[in-house]
Amino acid sequence: MEMGLRDLGVALGQGRQSSRDLVEACLDRIDAQNGRLHAFLEVFADTARAEAGRADAAAARGEPLGPLHGIPFAMKDLADIAGHEPSFGSRCYGRGVADTTAPAVARLQAAGAILLGVTHMVEFAIGGWGTNYSMGTPRNPCDPDHHRVPGGSSSGSAVAVAAGLVPFAIGSDTGGSVRIPASLCGIVGFKPSSGRIPLDGIAPLSPSFDTLGPLTRTAADAGLVADIMAGDAPHDTAPAMPLRIGYVPLPYLDPIDAGIVAGYLDLVAALSALGHDLVPVHLPLDALEYQRRNGTIVAHEIFGRLGKLAKDGTRPLDPFVRQRVLSGANIAVSEHAQLVAEREVAIREMRNQMTETPFILVPTTPLHARRIEEVDEATIPLSRFTRIANYLDLAAISLPMPRLSLPAGVQIMARHGDDSALLAAARMLAPMLTGAAKDDA
Repeated sequence: MEMGLRDLGVALGQGRQSSRDLVEACLDRIDAQNGRLHAFLEVFADTARAEAGRADAAAARGEPLGPLHGIPFAMKDLADIAGHEPSFGSRCYGRGVADTTAPAVARLQAAGAILLGVTHMVEFAIGGWGTNYSMGTPRNPCDPDHHRVPGGSSSGSAVAVAAGLVPFAIGSDTGGSVRIPASLCGIVGFKPSSGRIPLDGIAPLSPSFDTLGPLTRTAADAGLVADIMAGDAPHDTAPAMPLRIGYVPLPYLDPIDAGIVAGYLDLVAALSALGHDLVPVHLPLDALEYQRRNGTIVAHEIFGRLGKLAKDGTRPLDPFVRQRVLSGANIAVSEHAQLVAEREVAIREMRNQMTETPFILVPTTPLHARRIEEVDEATIPLSRFTRIANYLDLAAISLPMPRLSLPAGVQIMARHGDDSALLAAARMLAPMLTGAAKDDA
């Protein structure tokens, strides 16, 4: 699985590798590790084997093949998949068995990808730690000795990729739910521009912010998967050099783990030494205020759909998720409308601010993965930096930072619609990060 998705798809299409062998290798890893990691909720082993056999046969016949030909992947369990009932991370969601597959998933399958199964998640996708006290919390593979949280809400998808159970997986991101687990698990997580990938057939958390995004090993892989889900022709662009990058200064970031600060400042210095134009940027609002505004809008919108369920004390909901849903009862329609209007103004102002500085650099999370017994569910520190991008309608990607004892990510943000430029910048940064990690090894 060290090969990038493009090269892997080519190798499978040319018959130099077997999709059946790749699927079997993934199934073997899942069989050996999933009991401990708790990444997959359901594995579609028989279907995946059959699809892999058809993929190998098509390659042998020389048929035209898609860019993800024969490559297995996992999906966060909030999408309609024909013949499967999505759980939305809950024992009592009750949406029913889907007749059709969500378009974003179907596009991956049409490109040749093989759905290997669905992954665990935070109940209703409303939580950043990655915990689920109703259906179980996936275990971060970064620590073999302790159960550390994986980050949420796309917890199982991140664990599946980080542990090498699948080459890539799909999550959703409303306040950081792709980027947070990517940061804590040491992989890449990409939140595309909102509206780019269709959300039909996806269980909604907050229509104001919901997006789908890939969790991968590399930025190039993330771009390829996102292009396919969006229905765009896969493409690469080269960034204009040197890059002009705004970095968020240290005082804005406090409180933050010392190791993440050190890695972030090392990266800023290294980019500057390479000739890139690094300039401090000052965001109009405090990170906590962006977090609060995003969270208030989300709480109002999720309560409108799931409030009745959360009020029913007989239903087996995660107690912390129940409390988060019920908090939306106190948010009036007028307050929600005011927040939405204020957000529209803030989005326009940020787009103008980023005209001269197209990229903004900030740590993805202020914390490393905590042991599960250390988690305080009354606090929400992990989304303090990620919700900035959701609230301001930015595209954002998290890349793993090197030289850290536990994984953490650095986040690059770009204006809405600038996904290609953002991914090009991320690909430019990635070799430097990888090289630094190897140098330190």
